Amino acid sequence: MSATLYVSCKKSSLPTRAQWQAAIKKAGFDLVLGDFDWATQSGYLNAKYKGAKSGFECMVEDAKPVAKQLGVKLPEGNDVVVSFVFGSDVAESHAATAASAALAECVGGAYFDEYSDELLDGATAVNIAQDSIEADQ
Repeated sequence: MSATLYVSCKKSSLPTRAQWQAAIKKAGFDLVLGDFDWATQSGYLNAKYKGAKSGFECMVEDAKPVAKQLGVKLPEGNDVVVSFVFGSDVAESHAATAASAALAECVGGAYFDEYSDELLDGATAVNIAQDSIEADQ
């Protein structure tokens, strides 16, 4: 079974890998992203979580169909959604959780999952991610 986390934002605000990595570090997550390009990223994104190989599915999608499918109203101007898909592997779950929360904080985006219609700001997403990951330790 898989789960999906989402971050909506303006396409123009998608960060460089270095900017996103800095946001991950600032949030205190032990996650290192592999190389990627937003223009072609659609599939598994390699990462290292706590020094071990990990990763998650990551893709950039048009916001309107995703919002309609999930029944959420996204903030005005958010034209893309970055989806983070992971399975039951705990390290992948933590990697996707950390990466998505840090991305939301980095881009000023809205963070949500497929089971909630509540949109969270990046700072709240980071706090929840930190608590969630810590609780799994």
